[in-house]
Amino acid sequence: MGEQFKQKQIPVPSGLSEEQVNLAKAFVKERHETGISVQEFCSKYGKSTKTFYEWKNDEKFESYLTALGGTIVSDDEREAYQIVKKKIMQMATKQNASVKEIELYLNTFSYVVEAEKQERMKELGIQPAHEKAGENKTVEERKNALIGRLTATN
Repeated sequence: MGEQFKQKQIPVPSGLSEEQVNLAKAFVKERHETGISVQEFCSKYGKSTKTFYEWKNDEKFESYLTALGGTIVSDDEREAYQIVKKKIMQMATKQNASVKEIELYLNTFSYVVEAEKQERMKELGIQPAHEKAGENKTVEERKNALIGRLTATN
């Protein structure tokens, strides 16, 4: 089975700058390919770690990072995750299950776990912050919608 990556466009949340979008894409790609740390990434791109962590505290930016990460998870990785997930559940029911083995897997494949969480949230009808309805509308579109609601009630 060859690596097949899901190619889909992630809508950019309103309020993110072009710099944030470009750095988010670069960070997700490099984190996946090389495991680069936030500090190394910020140093490479001339950004302070303080600024990057402030961005990560923004729900929209963090959700966008997570969604981007989900797009680069290959089918092979998802399949391996499912196999190991079953193995972990089997291990967890045994008395000799090692916490370190479970933690190692979860730490190594946390991006796969996050991608799966995003999919489950969508199945439950919970939208990630970067996809919330109306967030990508222009000010003019929002104004017209508000005026429409106000005039409809009078």
